[in-house]
Amino acid sequence: MKKTFLTLLIASTLIGCNKEKANENTNCDDISSAILNNDESYLSSEIDSLSSDLTSSPTLNDSVGHQSNVNTLISRLNAECSVVSYSLECYTCIKTLPLISEIHVSIDSSGTNTTRTIDVSTPSNGLLEFRGIH
Repeated sequence: MKKTFLTLLIASTLIGCNKEKANENTNCDDISSAILNNDESYLSSEIDSLSSDLTSSPTLNDSVGHQSNVNTLISRLNAECSVVSYSLECYTCIKTLPLISEIHVSIDSSGTNTTRTIDVSTPSNGLLEFRGIH
């Protein structure tokens, strides 16, 4: 009886892990496809969801207040999908209102390295927000 229970417990744990891995792969596939196809609608939803708690917090060294938030967003994006690599291209470098920061994206697509740039709005009084991909 104990052996049967133990076997069932291990099997259910493995099934749960495989299901979680399948969801992760599906999300990774969706993100990869959205980047390669410049799908702004999907990326806007994904990035805005990942940054929904990242409000500006101006300091003496960062008058806009999003430097650490942009870094947090990049970390979250990198954690979402290991096939895609994200890094900071520039912080508040696009001098519009609000200022725009750029995130460099690199993805391997069938042996070819493809790069994109994601623009993120960095308002001094609000949340980070997806603005586009090019």
